[in-house]
Amino acid sequence: ARPGAAAARRGRRLAADPAAHLRVRFGPAVGPPPVSVTDTEVVTRAPWGAEGPAAVQVALNGQQYGPSAATFTFLGLHRPELLAARFDPSATTVELVLDGQATNRAGMAGVEPCSRVLDDATVALLRGAGADEPECYWADDARLVARLGAATDAAPGSRLALRDDALWPIAYNGSCPGALCANGSAVIDPDAPCGAEPCVAPTVTIVGPGLVSACPAEELVAEAVGSGGGARPLSYEWRADPARSDLYVDVNARLDAAGALARLDMAGISRLVLLVRATNFLGARSPVAELEVSRTGEASPSLVIDAPGQLVVRPGLETEVQGQLDIADCWQRARDVRVAFSWTLARAWRTATGAELAAAELPDLQAVAETRRGNMLIPPFTLTEGITYAVTLDAFMVADPAARAQATAELVVEQQPLFLALAGGGRVVGAAEAVTLDASASYDPNVPGALGVGGAAVDVAWSLVDLRGGGEAPAAFPEGTQVDGAVVTVPAGGLAPGLWRFDAAATSPATGLAAAVSTTVEVAAAVRVPQLSLRGLDRAKYNPRWELPRDGVSVRAALDGESLNRGGVSWTYAWRAFTIVGGVRSPAGLDLNDAARVTTTGAGQANLAFRSGVLTAGATYALELTATAAVSPALAAMGVVAGPPARAEVTVMINRPPFGGTAEVNPAAGGVALETRFALLAPGWSDDAEDLPLRYRWELADATGGARRPLTDLRRTPGLLATLPAGNWSAVARVSDAYGAEARGAAPVHVLPAPVLDCAALSTLLDEASADASTGAVTEAKQKLGALADILAAGGAATATGGGPAGGDGACAA
Repeated sequence: ARPGAAAARRGRRLAADPAAHLRVRFGPAVGPPPVSVTDTEVVTRAPWGAEGPAAVQVALNGQQYGPSAATFTFLGLHRPELLAARFDPSATTVELVLDGQATNRAGMAGVEPCSRVLDDATVALLRGAGADEPECYWADDARLVARLGAATDAAPGSRLALRDDALWPIAYNGSCPGALCANGSAVIDPDAPCGAEPCVAPTVTIVGPGLVSACPAEELVAEAVGSGGGARPLSYEWRADPARSDLYVDVNARLDAAGALARLDMAGISRLVLLVRATNFLGARSPVAELEVSRTGEASPSLVIDAPGQLVVRPGLETEVQGQLDIADCWQRARDVRVAFSWTLARAWRTATGAELAAAELPDLQAVAETRRGNMLIPPFTLTEGITYAVTLDAFMVADPAARAQATAELVVEQQPLFLALAGGGRVVGAAEAVTLDASASYDPNVPGALGVGGAAVDVAWSLVDLRGGGEAPAAFPEGTQVDGAVVTVPAGGLAPGLWRFDAAATSPATGLAAAVSTTVEVAAAVRVPQLSLRGLDRAKYNPRWELPRDGVSVRAALDGESLNRGGVSWTYAWRAFTIVGGVRSPAGLDLNDAARVTTTGAGQANLAFRSGVLTAGATYALELTATAAVSPALAAMGVVAGPPARAEVTVMINRPPFGGTAEVNPAAGGVALETRFALLAPGWSDDAEDLPLRYRWELADATGGARRPLTDLRRTPGLLATLPAGNWSAVARVSDAYGAEARGAAPVHVLPAPVLDCAALSTLLDEASADASTGAVTEAKQKLGALADILAAGGAATATGGGPAGGDGACAA
């Protein structure tokens, strides 16, 4: 069948007139609604598909039947067809759906500028008001994914188009423009912008203290932390519940200007219930979240946990939960500022069903967790996958235990994928040599290993595929093959010369998780081939940029001892890099010999190390090393030959960093050093689901973009209040995912100098910084002391200006 041609499918007992609910699948491609349907025959137009045979299946009312014994064959190459454009269900990317024919993918190997494959108008639409060009990558031959920024103009009803000269069938040997060059466009359906899947519905929680002191000048700070915003930041609507709040008319007037961060002077307010609702750019609205705030009769501290309502954690990783405490404004700084903290596990339940766990099933956090003031470190494998834990932090002033506060967070423990490692593949062996593949380093990171660390072992099932001749044919293991769990050994002479693939299917007995990994072995005609082993790549994926060499992409190679120690023989090494796209290897276009810009080692050593920023995000690379022997002139004169070269390769996957967000500062101008608390926000950041959760770190860069000043450590929530030094700055949000891949957003801020500090103000500021440090708010203490250091350096403080005692030289008395 040719695409678009009518194809008849005959069967038995087809329901009368089911055309609206019946579809025919040709291999991976689903056809359009049938042309006609009778009791015994379906007539439909063939969809676009890759050249070759395709099994046929019929689906009725979503129930798929077959496959049938009958097959259809797609004939010839065709122009790649753009079938649809849609947001992904999270609405953070746009997917352009093609017919699935293998293409050149516009020469893209990972995350690259969308202008490689989309026309200028589409690139401008995706960019919107943003400064950076949008980025795209291929999920597979049928899906091109455009990552959207916060300023994008993409919306339901937008038309997206391919470039005329960029995309063609991979088997096409002609040039563009031409009959087989793609040039189509598609519109995002206004009524179904995410295709058959429902678009994301936003959710929101409020992070803020539930207890506020009775101090007259107390300020309430509450942050709306939402998800499901899609490409653009969520908008928030704040209100005070009129039935449960004092001064709600005045409070609502002040909340009208609030964004993600709401700040309220609590003067005159004894009870308050804050409500917030989030709306995303598709118009979907979240359920209303609420925060009930009570006033105490004491100078109680304000306490929150740095977590967006629910904190997603992984069972095999250390979990850090951070409490953030502010001493009440009216607490006398001269008094004891020590705070006592205690963590408790309130309850736990199965995330999927809500069934409560019995007390005997709960871990003893007091016995295993390490607490540092308001922070708690939970060791790996303390928390169980599939369980949600509610933890509570209590705090009180040591000098007055009645001045106390409490905060609660939920820890949702989600699965990690299996970690798969396969050693012994990606190399050339001699025809008379045994082949051993070892997957014993694979493990399930969700449950502890035999010694209580690492991860539990997995079961491995092996299969063999014959790749000789360019095809793929399942093959039986040769007689004498030994399988010892995760290790398989094929005896010498068991495999004929050519290329073979070993597939390892891993299953965890503990969790039922499954995954697969493959490697190839090339059997040479030579009896014996020198053996290379490659080590150093021990992570599921690496980041495109890094700061420490230990986090970079580097490979160490070693020759077998017999080859390395041959007298009169020297070895030379040569590395090559390839990208793997759709299973096809292509030269990566990297000059590995450039030890100044691409590598630190060059391409002629046994080891290879890349420089940060060279490898493309989202790309998969094959790094191949060839070792060639050369005999000394004396041995050559005796007729001794060097023998065949050794070759081995390793595959590395490069992570895609977070995307789509911005940085904001409020106020951006007019604030005063040491007086104004600036709201720093990083809304709209997203990433691939397996790379979550995200963390945030803030720093200041000077006007030249050079010197940087850290403001915070890693945080779970994207917003905070900060004390900033005077000057023109760029506030930089560094957003990182679970693998450490980082993206940045920046916003300008102009901070006015503080008035000259008298001795009393200086003393108060130092007391506040000391109190912050003693309560665990080290970040806040550093911010105040940093701003103060700038003032002292400029001569704007520590003079006897009448606010306090001064020594004979005009300095404040000790």
